[in-house]
Amino acid sequence: MNSVNSSSMHDYRGTLLREGDIVALYYGYGGLETGEIKQIKNHRAKVEVTYSNGVKVMSKWKYGECMVKL
Repeated sequence: MNSVNSSSMHDYRGTLLREGDIVALYYGYGGLETGEIKQIKNHRAKVEVTYSNGVKVMSKWKYGECMVKL
């Protein structure tokens, strides 16, 4: 039986990720942003990204290969 369900996934290092985890996320144009995983579905996550100016935005669905658990 596989211990990973639809509400978990792995980052690019293979570390298990769950909702509520803090990650560094590749966010386009070579940028790396910090965020919190808010939802995981079908091994993809929506991450609430907080910019350095304090503005928070929700990402598109992202695969674990573009993030690392902090």
